[in-house]
Amino acid sequence: MGRPILGPTSNIRSFSRDMIAQFMADHYCPSRMVLAAAGNIDHDALCKLAEGYFGTRKVLTHEAPAPSVYTGGHFYENRTLEQAHVVMGMGGISSHSADYYTMNIYSGILGDGMSSRLFQEIREKRGLVYSIYSFHSSYSDTGTFGIYAGCDPQRVPELIPAALNELKQFPNTLTAEEIRKAKNQSKARLTMSMESTSGRCQRLANQLLIFDRAIPLNEISAKIEAVTQADIVELSSKILHTPAILTAIGKDLKLPSVDDINAMLRG
Repeated sequence: MGRPILGPTSNIRSFSRDMIAQFMADHYCPSRMVLAAAGNIDHDALCKLAEGYFGTRKVLTHEAPAPSVYTGGHFYENRTLEQAHVVMGMGGISSHSADYYTMNIYSGILGDGMSSRLFQEIREKRGLVYSIYSFHSSYSDTGTFGIYAGCDPQRVPELIPAALNELKQFPNTLTAEEIRKAKNQSKARLTMSMESTSGRCQRLANQLLIFDRAIPLNEISAKIEAVTQADIVELSSKILHTPAILTAIGKDLKLPSVDDINAMLRG
């Protein structure tokens, strides 16, 4: 996650056809692949096709990747743009964490949509941004949580403390009504995703890759409903003590250091 997937320019220029073909032979094998399908599909016919196309490929073993180490960090690109683009982040959780659904509810309350805390306080009330939302990305053994904002470059010094203050006060101001709305929104989004064939297919593939099984909707809904206020409060407090991330793109922005952000969150 800390490296651009394309790598440095020198690497790309050094790639030959043989190198790419060897990479495919080493990694694109049945033991490292998932085939998912949705729609008017005959399962047995699909399996027969898969066996015909992939059954003769070698089954290779691979060493497990090194575990991730989240460290936080700072990146700023001074670029002439009309807006400033800012991301403040911190450590998140993995897809296998017991807090996975808790994180989804937390992020939903904080920054998902026009009724969220960040949108109402930072955009509607204070008028500091054009756009603001929170997000969470989970992977097999790590995750990141963050807040994105797009604003006038002159508003950045005011934006960052205001957004961080929303994070700080969250554990002490969470309400049962916010939780109820976030749960309903999460379950509604899950149900609506089933209307798309491609959405169904992608969901199945992701679940097979991560959990080695397809997870029924009623099981997911039950886990969403099982999230408690105490769970959310504990998680929202915990992530404030992970190392901060600050990234920004814009012209001559006045940015605090990561140490300053850590101090704001824990002060």
